[in-house]
Amino acid sequence: MKTLNLAAIIIDQGTQSRAEINEDAVSDYAEAMRAGAQFPPIIVFHDGTEYFLADGFHRLHATKRAGKTSIQADVRTGTLRDAMFFSAGANGDHGARKTNADKRKSVRMLLEDFEWGEMSVNDIAAHCHVSPQLVTAVKLEMEGGVKVSTVKTNAPKKQRPVKLNNVIEPPEEPFVAEQDEAVQELLAENQRLADKLAVNALPTEEEKQAAGDTIAELREQIRILEIENQSLKISRDTYQRENAELKKTVQSLQRKLKKEEV
Repeated sequence: MKTLNLAAIIIDQGTQSRAEINEDAVSDYAEAMRAGAQFPPIIVFHDGTEYFLADGFHRLHATKRAGKTSIQADVRTGTLRDAMFFSAGANGDHGARKTNADKRKSVRMLLEDFEWGEMSVNDIAAHCHVSPQLVTAVKLEMEGGVKVSTVKTNAPKKQRPVKLNNVIEPPEEPFVAEQDEAVQELLAENQRLADKLAVNALPTEEEKQAAGDTIAELREQIRILEIENQSLKISRDTYQRENAELKKTVQSLQRKLKKEEV
């Protein structure tokens, strides 16, 4: 642990994985700091010369707003890239709740990188604390697929029907991944509360501890199985899509060949 001067911490070199700073959170943090509240230390990476902020942007801005000039930091040895990679996975279970725009930005940070972009969908999802569906949606968007809006209201934009071969196709819904993830988060939170109530109902601390450990282990096994299942679904859908495109290409070539024969 080390006390750092705020001016010595670099925050503008791409380590911010949020889409934007939540000013309400900063104001709340600053007010609590003035009242004497203690916050967890920020996390920075030190390459021997510079200190790159990886986790704690809201706390740092709140510290400035509270009129302070220094902050407690967990200083780790590493480069700018180390800080960026850590930041993409930060705030998964603490701090100001990540918005859908924040989650997409974290995913893009990895997908756009020459090295991290080679990670599997499941690995990126696990690191960024998002669903594989969201990673796939962002990846498709980057490859020229359906645009996933990042407007603050998260209100779906209306799309005009597409006419293909004189058949009107309904517009695609760009927010399926977001809605699905929100539902999954609510279900997971509800399950955590139910588990906690069940454990607290046990008579002794030993039984509570044993039950809690068992539930946590089983939940993790279920989570891994669900990720593997989702990966299989994604692979299946990708195969079907590529197969359909290949059929279209073959049919087009056959039509061209017939015209040339005539």
